Amino acid sequence: MFEKAQVTDTDGNYSISTTLDNPKIIFSYVGMEQVEIEAGEDSIINVRMSEKVFKLEEIVSIGYGKVKRNVVTGAISSLNKKSFTNSSITRAESALQGRASGVQVLMNSGAPGANMNIRIRGYGSNKSSEPIYIVNGIKVTNLSNIEPNDIESIEVLKDAASAAIYGAEGANGVILVNTKKGTLSEGVLSYEFQQTFQKMARRIDVLRAHDYKTYMYEAGTLPYTAISNQYDTDWQSEIFELSPSQKHYLSFTGGTENGSFMLSASYFNQDGIVKGDNDKYQRYSFMFNSDRKIYDWLTIGHNLTYSKTLLKSISENSEYYSVISNALLLDPLTPAFYDNESEYPAIVKNNLEEGYNYLRNEDGKVYGVSQFVTEIRNPFVMKDAFSPETERNNFLYNLFLHAKPLENIEFTSRFGGDLSNQRFHNYYPKYYYDSSVNNLSSSVVEEVRETSYWQWENYLTYNLSKGNHNLTLMTGMSSSELKTKYMLVSAGPLSYDSDMYDDLDFLVTNASDDIRGNRFITRKVSYFGRVNYDYNSTYLFQASLRRDGAGEDILPENTRWGIFPAISTGWIISNESFFNVYSFLTFLKIRSSWGQNGSLSNLGNFQYMSALESTSSYPYYEIDDVVLFGTGTEPSNLGNYNLKWETSEQIDFGLELRMLKDHLAFTADYYSKKTKDLLTTGTPPLIAGNRSTTVNAGVVENKGFEFDLSYQNDYRDFSYKVSANLSTLHNEVTEMNPNSPYLTGATVNLETATRFDVGHPIWYFYGYKTDGINSETGNPWYLNSEGERVTTVGSEDKQYIGSGIPTKMFGVTLDLAYKNFSFSAFLQGATGHDVLLGIIRTDRLNINKFKVYFDDRWTTANRDASMPGAMTESNAWHSDLLIFDGDYLKLKQLQLAYSLPKDLIRKVKMSKMKVYFSVENVFTWTKYPGVDPEIGSSENVNSLGIDRGMYPFPRIFIFGSEIEF
Repeated sequence: MFEKAQVTDTDGNYSISTTLDNPKIIFSYVGMEQVEIEAGEDSIINVRMSEKVFKLEEIVSIGYGKVKRNVVTGAISSLNKKSFTNSSITRAESALQGRASGVQVLMNSGAPGANMNIRIRGYGSNKSSEPIYIVNGIKVTNLSNIEPNDIESIEVLKDAASAAIYGAEGANGVILVNTKKGTLSEGVLSYEFQQTFQKMARRIDVLRAHDYKTYMYEAGTLPYTAISNQYDTDWQSEIFELSPSQKHYLSFTGGTENGSFMLSASYFNQDGIVKGDNDKYQRYSFMFNSDRKIYDWLTIGHNLTYSKTLLKSISENSEYYSVISNALLLDPLTPAFYDNESEYPAIVKNNLEEGYNYLRNEDGKVYGVSQFVTEIRNPFVMKDAFSPETERNNFLYNLFLHAKPLENIEFTSRFGGDLSNQRFHNYYPKYYYDSSVNNLSSSVVEEVRETSYWQWENYLTYNLSKGNHNLTLMTGMSSSELKTKYMLVSAGPLSYDSDMYDDLDFLVTNASDDIRGNRFITRKVSYFGRVNYDYNSTYLFQASLRRDGAGEDILPENTRWGIFPAISTGWIISNESFFNVYSFLTFLKIRSSWGQNGSLSNLGNFQYMSALESTSSYPYYEIDDVVLFGTGTEPSNLGNYNLKWETSEQIDFGLELRMLKDHLAFTADYYSKKTKDLLTTGTPPLIAGNRSTTVNAGVVENKGFEFDLSYQNDYRDFSYKVSANLSTLHNEVTEMNPNSPYLTGATVNLETATRFDVGHPIWYFYGYKTDGINSETGNPWYLNSEGERVTTVGSEDKQYIGSGIPTKMFGVTLDLAYKNFSFSAFLQGATGHDVLLGIIRTDRLNINKFKVYFDDRWTTANRDASMPGAMTESNAWHSDLLIFDGDYLKLKQLQLAYSLPKDLIRKVKMSKMKVYFSVENVFTWTKYPGVDPEIGSSENVNSLGIDRGMYPFPRIFIFGSEIEF
């Protein structure tokens, strides 16, 4: 018999009274080994608990339920709250980078508040391959509004069988996030503080004045007057600075057996490394989670999160309008600003006298204007002329009810949603830089976007255990609705050209003013079920089925419903009676799975319908040789009433083992995922006279291996753990629409640079292939479409020249602890991919060049060069001379921490105090000469691996402390 459980206070003190003879006391805590002690006659019993080496009984989320980790039959990666503490991560997604096999985190930028993308087991589409995010059971767009310190755990559902319970939206994987709940205690108050400093992590080698003059003189493009120019501007030193950031996090948790609560508030303020305050991110967030047991069989509760973000950003990742690209491309012969009027070039003097408005720095000094490069502007001008502000308010709510009316039956109902309001504001001041770069009339752009999403789900679970048979049945339904409202106003000029009056109230009416907007409603309803069965915790089986129906705004009536099945099996061989002969192995499981999932993310509103548009004038009547014209209406494109969602089918085979008394753990998976019915562009018959429509045509395959290995042990006061993971990926387009055998993607230097067709990875780099440098001319040799070495090529000779998709990704984590000290190091890398240096422009002479094109360039004295001479014919800049090896290894973090002795901090009523120092983005080993080899895709996946002048990832120094009362 068991008496009522007791809970210790924060110091571990407890008191138990009992009437039992020879009682036993059982001590348990999540993640610790259970201890059982006979009380005897002792009145004081102290117990020291040790951490479980591997938590085989750990509970993991699988979507609409939880199971013990040892009986999981799918491929699931997990992260606990330790992954989110003591680091400068602003978004939870970044914690997954390098710590979960098969998961690629695309860091699109190092700018404050920058977006990021996640790819789980490759790229399944020519458009979006983003997974869905579920926070406490509610679908959200991303995790940007969740404070990382509020997260308890993350599960990544990688294989189809795990993700199939989410049906039409699970094709690209599922990320389940659970936020922290209250703890059984009188109350725990925690506070964390961080002060960080950021600086540019690695310089980009571009030409300084002497080399720049030499190169341009050889090219014959630099005017003679430039030779005597005395400026040598280091634009990177000018535009970047050391910048601070600060974070405060406060939480209060508590609870009893009848309920618990968790309250938290945080403030984060990050200033970017570009000079000034035009790149800044602030976030305020609040969370209130609670649950209350109304009856022994009924619990209700809520999860509420509010966040407010303020973002000021600079333009980046564009060879035309980026502060970063302009800093790299502008000649070093131009000063950052003129110290006095005597330095003004003649054209600047004349334009000032004529009243042109040149932008100035905070000291009133005119920014320097290049006399040698047109359209490429001073990066300070670019920074001050374009500085958008975005304000976003987000409220995520979830109200739930959990009932257990009978011993084996549980019912869950939850209603939640996501309400957001986003305001975008941009003021364009009146300014003049040169004849090609100017804004002669001030204007303002205002955008407002409101979204309202709700989701209601009800599901019933039945559990039955008889002898060695364990059965769980779950069935339920879900319905959701998303409303989006958008409005944009652009107008000018302003009555007063100043950021003090950059509102719509201060406008002069203009015929070019524009106002537009739209509103959409998207609905979905689903029915789902799952069965889990195991025999003696040895033979495992799981099957699921989901039926999804999309709204009329997404799909036509005859393809609106889809069915998504999945099945998975497992065998825990170590539970067999014969297994005891292998004493060094403590756990061995093999598993397999198959399933199908859909993807709605690439379907737009009413994409299947044929929209009407006004045509140009057409003759409708002729009288007395006079033709009268009118305006008609016609379909803009042909409709496709067979349009349906993309479908992913995947198989997985996995192995899990533990050995050496559970100190060593190893997991391996092989998967093969085929995504079919890609949404591509069709080809209507010429007689139709319409634009192309969207059709389902195309297949993409992703396959690879995933390995996770960890070893941990301790010796007296010293403990250590080493974790490593490795993923391989083969991505290939295997089928395309015969009428449209390829798709063209991003452009670089005004020509197609990426392409999508059969036999290659998605959106591979497309251009001319070179074969060395002609020793007589200094121009490249090319390989034409027939593989012949030639000096001239045409568009028909363009071919595969590289891919931005890594074929191997890996991460290594080292954790050491000795008494009150702890140390950790984290490395992450990727190999087997390329980066296209898309920042270089050929339409403007005298732009600065990267040193890689200078150091071993062809000259009459260096005819065996690896790079062409300064006078390079144009096709060279559409070739693999822009392609570089993207392999990299990054030392992402080094951290040293110290926890003050408890005997000391108890004197000031603290239960915990920890201080730490951390350095992030410590060093990068790479051969890539551009900004960073870790290039994301920004908004368009067809630009994957193209560097157009992205915001650099800074090196971050963190001083932090944690206090708990």
